[in-house]
Amino acid sequence: MKLSLLFSLCLCCWLATVAQQGISIGGSTVHPSAVLDVSKSAKGVAIPRLTQSARLGISNPAEGLLVYDSSTNRMYQYQDGLWRYLLNNSYWTKSASGNYTYTFDSVGLATSSPDARLQVVGTIRGRAALTAADNVSAGNLLHGNNLVSSGTLAAAGTATINGNITTQGNVNVDNTSPTLQLKSSGTNKAFMQESGDDLRLGTNSGNTTGKTIIRMNGNDVISIDTTGSLKVLTGSGGNINMGRKLMRYFTPAEAPENTLPVIYGMVYNNSTSVWMSVSGTIILISTGVYEVTPQEGRPGARSAILVTPRGASPRVANAYMNGATKFIIEITNPLTGNHVNADFNFMVMDPNNL
Repeated sequence: MKLSLLFSLCLCCWLATVAQQGISIGGSTVHPSAVLDVSKSAKGVAIPRLTQSARLGISNPAEGLLVYDSSTNRMYQYQDGLWRYLLNNSYWTKSASGNYTYTFDSVGLATSSPDARLQVVGTIRGRAALTAADNVSAGNLLHGNNLVSSGTLAAAGTATINGNITTQGNVNVDNTSPTLQLKSSGTNKAFMQESGDDLRLGTNSGNTTGKTIIRMNGNDVISIDTTGSLKVLTGSGGNINMGRKLMRYFTPAEAPENTLPVIYGMVYNNSTSVWMSVSGTIILISTGVYEVTPQEGRPGARSAILVTPRGASPRVANAYMNGATKFIIEITNPLTGNHVNADFNFMVMDPNNL
């Protein structure tokens, strides 16, 4: 009886000592960081193997509890109040260069049921380039400095690009009144928009100095400013052709079709304040007689000169060529036949003039 009591006491002391130092199985020493150190050259450790129903039936599992689910053939850990399975190496692999690849099924971020290889519910942001060999689709915001896709690039919400978009396919914008908005430093500058059956393009409200400019072969050829002024910028003024009704041709062979004025202007009665569409001079020779000398777009023998006197008093005008480069405008009072000074507008039409 005394011997048994002594043996039990010694066993308890040994277990207490081992518990403080750790337990070693198959080895002589216990690693300082381990409570249980198992060492075996040809065997491993088998943790409890439970069916799925048995695993889910564990009452109040401890955080960090490990079991092997024999129904799903997965290792499970109880974490944050939920059973979570550990991904095995057949799904995630690491290449020699350090890249990780997932080869099992689909990856979902913020979704438990992804319907694509990668589905993200939320915002995707790329600090460098986002490149895809197939399709890229976003249900909300697709954002990147550079977006490159050889397939389809689709955004049901907003696509924001701070860099470049390169596509070997098409860019389709399908929405009610879709808009391609162009910004500079966050400020709206210009846009392209579908409005019903119409196409709108131009500068945004608030961009008071911007123009809509059409370029061909790297050169500005047509500009429209905020006042609605349209300018043809090529050569010495460019050409305009509007349905064969309003035209300005450059070659003499087509010049008979020209119905645009080559010179026009406005003159005040003393000729000191004038405005002409081309450079030149206007001189008051005598009362009611004005000499006009344009430096370009000069009239010729076939020119038609239209003069419209201004003011409330009755006035009539007569215009005729004075040499090869000048023409005279005379303003008279039809009641007296005398020449009088008057404000007037004039226009020179010449189908052969370039």
